[in-house]
Amino acid sequence: MYKLAVIGTHGIGKTTLCQSLASRLQRVQEGLVTLGPEDIRECPYPTQEKMTYEASEWYVSSKVWYERWSEREGFKYMVCDRSAYDTIPYLETLGRESMKENAAISYALKLFAEEYLFTYDLLVFVRPSQEEVPPDGFRMTDKKIQLEIDANFATYFEDFAEWSQERTRYIPMLGRCEVIQVESKRIFDDIDGLVKEILDRTNKT
Repeated sequence: MYKLAVIGTHGIGKTTLCQSLASRLQRVQEGLVTLGPEDIRECPYPTQEKMTYEASEWYVSSKVWYERWSEREGFKYMVCDRSAYDTIPYLETLGRESMKENAAISYALKLFAEEYLFTYDLLVFVRPSQEEVPPDGFRMTDKKIQLEIDANFATYFEDFAEWSQERTRYIPMLGRCEVIQVESKRIFDDIDGLVKEILDRTNKT
């Protein structure tokens, strides 16, 4: 199954982009495309400013389960609203105390989430604009927090391409994950052009 995940901080149009990508793919590959949900809204544990290790563990487990289920069901293409890794920057930024209380298992969860990234074929890393975070009744609207989360993502993915290439060289059967960056402004100003550009890279159009 070809997996594409749209990743990044909150309030930047990831869900809008995912829905457009899945819709375009569905027209080309009818019945073979599934759109992975943004599971964090269903989490039974505290999230957002009160992010905990338990929430992060639940989120990672839910993502992995749904993606594995989709593959077993025979879907050929999956567009994921966030990757299984996406909760880690939130935990590191907003859940430091919870990480300290669960140090060993938090570290293990982070390592697993990092390795699981290599099950995706393409990660579309969306970067925020200078616009304020639009309220939706769930997400945090503090611009400073949004940018802190984005900075955590950016720091991790700074050397990701080189790491992925080196990893594939020594363990080729594990596959390589490609990452591209896009500005969130394009999602709202040129969604059709952006969708075409991304899918052209995947050769799925």
